Order: sequence, then structure tokens, then C-alpha cells
Amino acid sequence: LPGVPTVEQACGLPGFESSTWYGLFAPPGLPAEIQRRMNREVAKVLEAPEFQRWLVETQGITPPTDLTPEGFRRVHEQDIARWGAIVRRSGAQVD
Repeated sequence: LPGVPTVEQACGLPGFESSTWYGLFAPPGLPAEIQRRMNREVAKVLEAPEFQRWLVETQGITPPTDLTPEGFRRVHEQDIARWGAIVRRSGAQVD
């Protein structure tokens, strides 16, 4: 888009990147076997070549490489830290 500044130019955020992810959250205390089964079933879908093509071609999403609950937890925690810093820097507050 000609004439539209980048986030770095407009907001002074060098190296700014944003990505999209989807995840499943469950209540605390979910039995481990249920968590493992949900993970196995979701991983089957995410590993399917036709689904990966759909993610890339229609959603612009790079398929995840770490399909473990621990891998998702890391992504989630990194996003909380990164976006938390951006929100604090912006001065935004909840009324």
C-alpha cells in the first residue's frame, strides 16, 4: 500500500511482526488422557497436507512445527510478554 507507513515508521517499533495462531484452551484439571487425545486429534488435522495448503494459501498462516501442548504454551507465553510490553508502552488503559 503506497503511502501507508509501516508499523515501525508510524509507531517506532523496530522489527515489528505480527502473526496469527489458533489454539484450544481447557479448564484447569483436565485429565491428562483427554488432553493427550485432543492433542493427537488436532495434530492429525494440522499435519494433513491439504489443511496446511489451505492455511498458507487462504489464511496466510504458516503451519506450526511444534504441535505439543508445551510448544503452544511457549507461543502463548511469548505473545503475552510481547504484546504486554507493547500495550504498556502505548499507555493504553482499561476504563
